[in-house]
Amino acid sequence: MAKKLKVSTKTVSSRSKEKAISALLEKHPEGLTPKIIACRLGLNHNTVKSRLRIMKNVRKSNDIRGLYFLVEKNTHGVFDWNFHNVVLSYQLKDYNGDRINETIRLGFQNLMFQIGKKSKKATLHISSEPPIQMGSILLCVFILKNLIKLYSVTETENKDVWIRSIEFNKDYSNLRLDGVCCITLDSILAQYKLYQKKEGLREEYKIKVPINLPVIVSLLDNGINHCEIGYMLNQTNQSLNRVDYQIKQLSSLLRELMEIISKNVN
Repeated sequence: MAKKLKVSTKTVSSRSKEKAISALLEKHPEGLTPKIIACRLGLNHNTVKSRLRIMKNVRKSNDIRGLYFLVEKNTHGVFDWNFHNVVLSYQLKDYNGDRINETIRLGFQNLMFQIGKKSKKATLHISSEPPIQMGSILLCVFILKNLIKLYSVTETENKDVWIRSIEFNKDYSNLRLDGVCCITLDSILAQYKLYQKKEGLREEYKIKVPINLPVIVSLLDNGINHCEIGYMLNQTNQSLNRVDYQIKQLSSLLRELMEIISKNVN
């Protein structure tokens, strides 16, 4: 009697678990811990940790929280940077409420949310003793959008949230800058520095003008020059949109004026 061929389902099972983990992390760009992933998917905690260690499209944060992020091949470098002094803002169009001040404690981060009565600008100041990473910024953008919706019933998109202030850097422990101690490049968008520290080489950006999240990603992936072209095109597009809006407003006023003149003549 011939023996039945046994087919191992271990590989298939492992792949399905990795797909489930990837799908969950895709819905949470702010990152999740292995324990939360295990609870959400109904998997063993140790199994999740072992899968995360070998998944090529997942990266672990360097801070004490141990969050895991889903990263794509074109944006993986964004999660290598440390961010400081972050201020997010959104310009409200229709807000007639009072001035809002609210403080939120999020782990080791202090968030200060404000809406100006006259300026109608919503801002979120993020302060943290250890530096934060891109996942934390995405989470803070999500919090800002929800606070805006709570106080002004306004739906916002990530591209409409502006970063008014931010500094970010990355350290290289295996590189050293000999001779020249510091290299500085100034541009329209940011100041770029490369300088030697005791523990290694540091690459640093300091933003000069407000930018949005897509510009940050472009800057970190492609460098200053490529990013400036995109930024200038974006600014030109916004200027054209403002001109178009003003032309429409002027046309509407002219029509009303012509109707008034026509009535008076008749």
